[in-house]
Amino acid sequence: WAKLWGYQTQVLGEVVRHTGQTLGVQVIDPGPAFAAYEGAEPLFCDVIHLTDRGNRLLAETIAQELDLSSFLTGRTAARPDDLGAL
Repeated sequence: WAKLWGYQTQVLGEVVRHTGQTLGVQVIDPGPAFAAYEGAEPLFCDVIHLTDRGNRLLAETIAQELDLSSFLTGRTAARPDDLGAL
């Protein structure tokens, strides 16, 4: 099960990165921040849901990496019409 979960997570990450690149939107991967975390508090309460500490680390990562210039171009998120380009 763990092997399948890891594979699914990897494939999903690749799809998200490809979609972001195709649509010209920034993708922020919190994986490296989670992997580097050495604190005592757990980041996840189960295999999907973040604890308060996990949510805080996710928010900090997004705040550090968010490219605010994308807000000036209006390309902050995919619009439904953009999905046809995939």
